[in-house]
Amino acid sequence: MKDMIATIAYLWNRGVCYMRLLAQGDDWEIFFKFAASLYFLKLISSQALTVVIGVSLVLAFMLYFIYEQYESEVAKLNLPASVQLFLENHGILMRHM
Repeated sequence: MKDMIATIAYLWNRGVCYMRLLAQGDDWEIFFKFAASLYFLKLISSQALTVVIGVSLVLAFMLYFIYEQYESEVAKLNLPASVQLFLENHGILMRHM
């Protein structure tokens, strides 16, 4: 856990350092790398984001209808206690009486 937090802190500090260099405007190499990266991210996200949203909406509605059809079978599953408690607290899964 400490390694993961240290890595995140390192990446954050490196990003802040790059932002300071960009704000100063002295290093054109970093500017062009940053601009090219943003443009590439824009190209990817313009199509991929709509596809991801569309697929997630379709899956959400499909899973809801499938659950409604097979609710009794899902209730019989041996779910871990934490998952079962979460589902019961949110009204998704009925408690056995």
